Amino acid sequence: FLGKIVLPLKLRASYSYPVLDPARIGLSILAWILYARSVFYFARRDRWISAGLLWIWVSLLPVFQIIPIRAFVAERFLYVPLVGLAIVVCSITDRPRGRWLYLPWLLFLMAMTWRAIPAWKDERRLWAEAVKHDPGNAFAHLCYGSALSDPLAASEQYRQALLSHPDVNQQFSADNNLADVLLEQGKNDEAYGWAKKAVDLQPRSSEALYNLALAS
Repeated sequence: FLGKIVLPLKLRASYSYPVLDPARIGLSILAWILYARSVFYFARRDRWISAGLLWIWVSLLPVFQIIPIRAFVAERFLYVPLVGLAIVVCSITDRPRGRWLYLPWLLFLMAMTWRAIPAWKDERRLWAEAVKHDPGNAFAHLCYGSALSDPLAASEQYRQALLSHPDVNQQFSADNNLADVLLEQGKNDEAYGWAKKAVDLQPRSSEALYNLALAS
């Protein structure tokens, strides 16, 4: 989250769950220790910077997975913390030297905004950007496939979703959607196999049962 606040790179509509390893966990703990020290350091030198840093930390607490929530990371979680960043920036730019540091960062943010806007033009571009930056995101592949009008391209995205360690619901959606696009292409024999897998996962799904009946 802190990285996205300062350097908003690789922004996207969906984030996959990261693979946690001891090195990453250790670096995260170290980063938060340094962050906490910064809050106390600036409390004695610039109370507004300290207040802004504290605002960011407190407003991020609800999304730290202390109480687990479904979305691991989402950019909308940063709306309130950005108020804290604004407080920090205003305090820094109050000094002449701080303004010179602020200007290159402002130009960088403008460039990132200009680059990100086209991805939000339609669903196809939005999910293409998500897949580009997070190729192991099963949910993004599913959404990208649903946004594509070409059944061959859509089926490729559903297959990629199945290779991206999907959860049970995502696996069902990929299987069922594959059956659907294969039925559109008249490939009933191949569609039957995927429809059967979908029914095995969710036996009471009307969509999966309908596709299985059509493929039979």
